Amino acid sequence: MKFRLQRVLDLRYSQEELAKKELSHRERNYQAATREVNLLLEDEGRLWDLIREQQLERGRLSQWQQFSDFNAALLERLQKKKERRRDCREQLEEQRAEVKACWQKRRILEILQGKAMEKYRETVEKREQQLLDELVLLGFSRKGVKNR
Repeated sequence: MKFRLQRVLDLRYSQEELAKKELSHRERNYQAATREVNLLLEDEGRLWDLIREQQLERGRLSQWQQFSDFNAALLERLQKKKERRRDCREQLEEQRAEVKACWQKRRILEILQGKAMEKYRETVEKREQQLLDELVLLGFSRKGVKNR
């Protein structure tokens, strides 16, 4: 017996696979954004270590200006990277929801397919039982005719 909605089920499988691939892609983007933020945070930490070291040496005003400029640029880059990471996280969550929806749609069709198969089996079993009953009745009726 062929499942009536097999094409739709096959489509659901392929949609789910595409959604999973996109989820994987978005997870990689999120991880990359997280690494970028972590690297910038490390750079910021090294900068502050350098500033503390220069304070002990009583650095010149020009060095302080350079530190300040570098720190401002670093903070700006860090803010942009954090925004990118947040956007990636949102996209990742949206894709997870889409994968879940695809899975649910596919699962519904699989359940329908299972129910259709069970109904078909029941129909076949009923038909077989009817045939067996007819054969038994036919056998009894032939024995009854021969015994008379």
